[in-house]
Amino acid sequence: MVDPANESLPPVADDRDAPIIFFDQAGTFGAYNGIGHITLSAILMRRGQNGTVKSDEQVTAYLRTNLHGLRALQAAIEGALLIAEPLPQGSEGKAN
Repeated sequence: MVDPANESLPPVADDRDAPIIFFDQAGTFGAYNGIGHITLSAILMRRGQNGTVKSDEQVTAYLRTNLHGLRALQAAIEGALLIAEPLPQGSEGKAN
């Protein structure tokens, strides 16, 4: 979703080779010297011995950004949540 308040920003180059990062958890985070650190991980199901199923957690990405980047990520997540969450039962308005 485009933020009209940021129309003065330069356009983003569309790199079709940029990775798509899937994750189930953002289990660890911190900051060092003004740079935010967030580790993303995914739960993977693997075949174990004797036909059992074993689940493992694997890191999928390490995010690093400054305070401005953290706030931009927060705003994007809040916007995506607003769009993705269903409306409460009985509320008026258009469904997401």
